[in-house]
Amino acid sequence: MDHSQPREHLPANGQLSGALADFDRAIEIDDSDAWAIGRRGETYQLMGHYPAALADFDRALDLEPDDDWWSYNRALTHLAMSSTEQAKTDLSRAIRRAENVHSQNPEDSRNVFDLALYHLAAGQADQARRLYQTTVSDVGVSPWLVRGALQDLDDILGVLPDLSEADAIRTLLQKKLKELS
Repeated sequence: MDHSQPREHLPANGQLSGALADFDRAIEIDDSDAWAIGRRGETYQLMGHYPAALADFDRALDLEPDDDWWSYNRALTHLAMSSTEQAKTDLSRAIRRAENVHSQNPEDSRNVFDLALYHLAAGQADQARRLYQTTVSDVGVSPWLVRGALQDLDDILGVLPDLSEADAIRTLLQKKLKELS
């Protein structure tokens, strides 16, 4: 995954069908575009069309087998479908890949936010909280990264609404965003 650029978030629910049509067109043009396929999977996921989301995440991972974000999203989809064993496997894979990036570049705040999110999804709240706190303590963290991490929390809560630790983490991130404003 390219951590050098911000990850664009999908539009609000009312605009998901338009986003889906856009991704369909992009995939018609290039059926090996892992980004478009994975983003369409995220759109299906947000719409609750989990089998279609899984198919897209499987295809995106076929094209980019080392992408932690597609593994995470496939895990999230499995969690939404109560397929916990498959989710555990994908979350372990996503965590391992993000930890590899972290060991090579510990200053990559976006990767650390992703790693924290993966730990949160895996039920490892203490580890997630430590990673979030470490990253927001970094004076160089950018506001767009913090906003992105907040959006990622909203997205995970859309699939896992009972994630209790998410509220405390949201408060931490909102406080940091206010400091940066």
